[in-house]
Amino acid sequence: MRRALIALVLAPLLVSGIFGIFALIALPMMLLMSFALGLPALLLLKRFKCLTWWVALLVGACCALGFIMLNTLAPLTYGVAPNIDRVIDSNNITFLGLGMLAAFVFWWIGIFRNAAFPFVPRRFPLGALLVVPLALVCINLNHSLRQTFSQGRVTAIDVAPTSNPMVGQATVHLTHGPVIQADLSNTWPAEMIEGRCVHVEYRWSTLRFRRVYDVDGPFGGGVDDC
Repeated sequence: MRRALIALVLAPLLVSGIFGIFALIALPMMLLMSFALGLPALLLLKRFKCLTWWVALLVGACCALGFIMLNTLAPLTYGVAPNIDRVIDSNNITFLGLGMLAAFVFWWIGIFRNAAFPFVPRRFPLGALLVVPLALVCINLNHSLRQTFSQGRVTAIDVAPTSNPMVGQATVHLTHGPVIQADLSNTWPAEMIEGRCVHVEYRWSTLRFRRVYDVDGPFGGGVDDC
């Protein structure tokens, strides 16, 4: 059991190395999820003798979803409503993939061929090779959901901005691009952006299940050349 407990620390440490210097930020949260959710799951699954590699992946996904939920609800601590419309995005797909990767590394280091878990087969499960195509799917999904940014000029305010990001709408003529409808999710006052050059984000909308444009804000420093 000691080996499994060491793996609970070692797996997040190894996987957080993907972030490079930013591992200093990622590691504490990964360790928190590992012990707050992973350890109770380990003790429970040990009791039911259910510690296969794919169960480990499911637990890793649940740990990642726990972090995503905390991250989504975090604005409530400042009295700001959480932005549910951004739950499905490339960052959260990354968190989900890393949670599952950390869980598999934990299983490999702490569970597989560990005498403390005699009910776990000692032969390497060929089914675990499915982790490779699963990782490729996560990488492809991450790329497909990434935000892109462009610039343009707001030619008209179609619907006045409100606190609801799906209500305020503006017509924006993208630089060297088409004329599009963009959400005013940051509730910029109409007089600040109408006729002005703005930054525009093209992202995935969870609630509408399609990509949408967002007006991020006007150019800084009084620049108005787009």
